[in-house]
Amino acid sequence: MANAYDGGCLCGAIDLFLGAFDAPEKLPATLHVWTSERVAWFHADEALPRYPRTPRDSQREN
Repeated sequence: MANAYDGGCLCGAIDLFLGAFDAPEKLPATLHVWTSERVAWFHADEALPRYPRTPRDSQREN
């Protein structure tokens, strides 16, 4: 299984899987992206910024 990938749609962006790190709890979330694709039962931390897609291509929801 890959621990990172280049999605090709965000120039210069590389996605990393949180589970790839030895201590993921030391990397707290700072925002939520792709909320337009979230499953109904998942409730993100309401205090963090949320974007339907990414900060580059969508307006902040909250």
